[in-house]
Amino acid sequence: MSHFAKIENGIVTQVIVAEQDFIDSGVVGNGWIQTSYNTLGNVHYGQDGNPDGGIPLSEVLDDVNIYSPLEYPSKMDNILHKPELKRINFIAMHEAREIIPSKKWQNFLTMAVNDISATNRVVKRLVTFVVSQSIGDVTSDTRKMINYYLRCERWNYGSPKTKVYIEAFWMDERDKQKIKLKTRGIKGLLRLPDGRLRSVKPICFEITRPNHEIVKRFKQSDFLAKSKTIQAKLNKILSALKAELGTEQNKIDAIVNWYVKLPESLKIIGKKAKDHWVVKKEVVEIHNILLSDAPTWD
Repeated sequence: MSHFAKIENGIVTQVIVAEQDFIDSGVVGNGWIQTSYNTLGNVHYGQDGNPDGGIPLSEVLDDVNIYSPLEYPSKMDNILHKPELKRINFIAMHEAREIIPSKKWQNFLTMAVNDISATNRVVKRLVTFVVSQSIGDVTSDTRKMINYYLRCERWNYGSPKTKVYIEAFWMDERDKQKIKLKTRGIKGLLRLPDGRLRSVKPICFEITRPNHEIVKRFKQSDFLAKSKTIQAKLNKILSALKAELGTEQNKIDAIVNWYVKLPESLKIIGKKAKDHWVVKKEVVEIHNILLSDAPTWD
């Protein structure tokens, strides 16, 4: 059996569960169209993850996912202005703490992204998913623009679905001097097959996992983007260490390289302590290395 919605003057007035033959019989009148909870962005997706009509998710997967900060300008511009993406009305910003980090709320880039998110509705009504490990990772300005907070459970191996818990954000402005951001559960009306309305407060929603090929492609793109981000940060750490340690680090590098070429000498200059290796104090003194720099040598 399928879900059918009755449309009157462009508004859904009733939803029922029935067979197509029952709808075709005309017993419940005209104006019924088949609908489903597998609909996203006005496109209905089947069990295989492909749409029954519209643009397949597989064709726009990389267009609607911002995997790293460097992709933000071009992908946001494409989703707002590219003709072939006109029908796409959502985008996901992954690792948001790298794009709009709360620790850099006064940074130009952070403020610019917040401004774009606040005003892009003038160009195109767009649902933006801000994905991060914690809501505290993103700026307070971003949090004020969020309508719903979604907490997703990890996929269970062998299960085709996962649970998504949703809370609505709202601004408590009763004290104008101390405006607070608060959350509450969502609620609504469910129209039953017999026409009656029932007030509901759903605890969670079950979301069907996309097909294997889409999941595989997403993981590959996400992995490559995160690898580049991590590599860039490691290079910054290395540069900072060299700048901080200066010539002393060069000296340590030279000594370490010399001993590494003669591994039999390692037993003479150091010893194993639990789960790590320690240079003997007298060796550090012989090489005139500050004790504070000994851990670096270790």
